[in-house]
Amino acid sequence: MFFATTSSATSWAYPFVVWDGYRFEVLDEYVEEIDSEIGEVTSYSDMETLSGNFSNEYIEGTKYYSIKGISTDEAIAVKTGSQYKKAVRIGEYKTGIRVKEKNNLFTFVVISAAAASILIFYLRRR
Repeated sequence: MFFATTSSATSWAYPFVVWDGYRFEVLDEYVEEIDSEIGEVTSYSDMETLSGNFSNEYIEGTKYYSIKGISTDEAIAVKTGSQYKKAVRIGEYKTGIRVKEKNNLFTFVVISAAAASILIFYLRRR
């Protein structure tokens, strides 16, 4: 007999922060000329998507800054210790995505297909 299991971990392709409704991919590129503080991480999780200024990498309170000479529509800086990493805007952040429900559907489909295959194999052997 098969039982569906749920996975609570979310797989991320890259570290990111959310600011002002947009997702910014944090690069391994450091910024020298910072302008002013514009926000901070308000929620962190490496397990699920959250609303607000969310990050999958940086803890609550991590500060965001504008970069001199670059529009915040293009990039921002994320303070990491005593340095600032460049984060480039990659798109609008939609909090309505339900990752766990997608994982559960995938699990259901895989288990159903496996059960059907076993049933067909069993019936053909009779």
